[in-house]
Amino acid sequence: GYVVTVGPQFDMQRGHDFFKSLFAWLDIKPVPANITVSDGNPRTVVWRHFISNSGLYDVWVVFNCTRDAALTATLTLDTPARPTWLVDVQTSARHPLTGNTLPVQLPPMAVNVWLTPRTVSGAADEWFTLQRGWWSGADGDLGKPFPQPAPKWSFGVTDGWKFKPLALEQKTNPPPEVGESVSDGDWETRPLNVFTLPDHPDARRGVFRREIQIPDNWINGTISLRLTSAYGRGREQYYMNGQPIGRNDDLDLRPGDKFMIAADIQSDNGRKFIGAAEASWLAFYPHPAARQDLTGEWQPSGDYLNWRPAVSVPGTTEKNTLALRRVVRLSDEARGRTVCIRGNRMTGVVINGHYLRPHTKEADVLTLNITPWVKPGADNEIILTLGGGPDKITTLSLDFHEPGTYP
Repeated sequence: GYVVTVGPQFDMQRGHDFFKSLFAWLDIKPVPANITVSDGNPRTVVWRHFISNSGLYDVWVVFNCTRDAALTATLTLDTPARPTWLVDVQTSARHPLTGNTLPVQLPPMAVNVWLTPRTVSGAADEWFTLQRGWWSGADGDLGKPFPQPAPKWSFGVTDGWKFKPLALEQKTNPPPEVGESVSDGDWETRPLNVFTLPDHPDARRGVFRREIQIPDNWINGTISLRLTSAYGRGREQYYMNGQPIGRNDDLDLRPGDKFMIAADIQSDNGRKFIGAAEASWLAFYPHPAARQDLTGEWQPSGDYLNWRPAVSVPGTTEKNTLALRRVVRLSDEARGRTVCIRGNRMTGVVINGHYLRPHTKEADVLTLNITPWVKPGADNEIILTLGGGPDKITTLSLDFHEPGTYP
């Protein structure tokens, strides 16, 4: 029942020590195992422990998150059962387990799962307790489902793509399948997402295609198409009507336009998770009724606490710059209007002590509604949070919209 808010940021080791102490205080039992990586770098591996639904097995999942190097590690178990054998889930093979240690060998970006037997005497009781906890809140009328959101100025384009896996040996670039007039009626229909598992485990390259049309009422504003990157450091190349484009290109999109987008996504290094990493969408940003320019002198910081001498924006920040700060006299034109801060490269904003961040953003440009926290006609402290730089900032403004116009 606890909600624990943690303010400071930690590096990996200090974060591990802090949360270890926190979980001990909350009486949360530690995972009954530890893993040792041969190169000593814990960042190369992600591992998790689960209990099978039957309660009879411990489940161990290990993922090599390095891009180009094999993982050599040792998983040491500290379970009460002291198992003498394990099952490799991928091969279904049973192997002996000696010394309570499991040697791990994984190629880059690979994952494996093992099962080890648990103490049988308490399995039934633990299984019953677990199931009872899962379903304890499912009795009676659960009410109507929440309505699906209906964004006014955007819509998703992740679903409804045609897909065709390609042989990796097909070296033609671009592949003919990305052409504007290709017939794809007999292709598989699927979302623009990971296509290898579970549907095409042997594929290492594929082409997605989808027709997109811009609404006719998106006038007097900026139209942007946000296309996802490839998962797992794969490679992606997008095409519009057969011509190559970048996924964050500033395209000349107009109301009513209809066009064909194709994506050639591939990985030739043996990775098993290949496809698109995130959602894709089309968005519209209407021109504001008024705008206040925020370019000028801003104080940079590398830790959000100590502020260095001012730098000019537009401009490029130094490496390890995490924030820019400035006090701005807000125009009287903001009164009675929706106030948005809009700029490229920023990841969030602190406005008069209130922190806001997005779930995601429109390509490289971020727009945040800061209306409840601004003071029209008065001084306002604005802190932009950044990604660590160097960041080339080219656009930064306060936009004033008539109520109900945006968002």
